[in-house]
Amino acid sequence: MIRKFDIQKYDISKSMRVAGEFLFRGPGEGGTDKVLASVNSDQIIDLSDQFRQGTALNDAVRIAGRRFIAISLQGLPDRKIDSR
Repeated sequence: MIRKFDIQKYDISKSMRVAGEFLFRGPGEGGTDKVLASVNSDQIIDLSDQFRQGTALNDAVRIAGRRFIAISLQGLPDRKIDSR
């Protein structure tokens, strides 16, 4: 879940601030999901390489979102979920 997506400084600093939380869910008792793990992340995403290419704001937002996910989740261990 994205909690904050701040584009106000894009024109000045060629960056966006993105904050959010990732919840990893698995089957719980009684047919409900339970949270297995969560990751909170607050990142300044540098988009200066895209700005030089003349990227439109809408495209820059999508790129920032993808980079935010990649940065936030890098380094998490692989986990195999038993789906029995």
